[in-house]
Amino acid sequence: MIENKEAYGVNLKQRTDIPQEQTGGMRQMTVEERLADIFTYHDDYSKVPNYTAIRSAAKHLAEVIMHNSPVSADQSTALRCVREAVLWANAAVALDGRSL
Repeated sequence: MIENKEAYGVNLKQRTDIPQEQTGGMRQMTVEERLADIFTYHDDYSKVPNYTAIRSAAKHLAEVIMHNSPVSADQSTALRCVREAVLWANAAVALDGRSL
């Protein structure tokens, strides 16, 4: 639990600004519940093919970038962005699209 909620600008009251169609008619989670969900390890082996497909496509893109652009700061940034895209895509899979 966040000790000093005001110091972080966090309002742990239940949010009401999420359209009902986004919640599937289920009770809306409080910010505290969503944070707990997002920062929990999600172990679902049925999603492994999704992660594998994302990593495989990202690896292919990284290879294309490496073989078709000069070694440079821009190339490094492009490769770093591919890695970041994998991170966010994997997060979307793990969380089934849920976010803050």
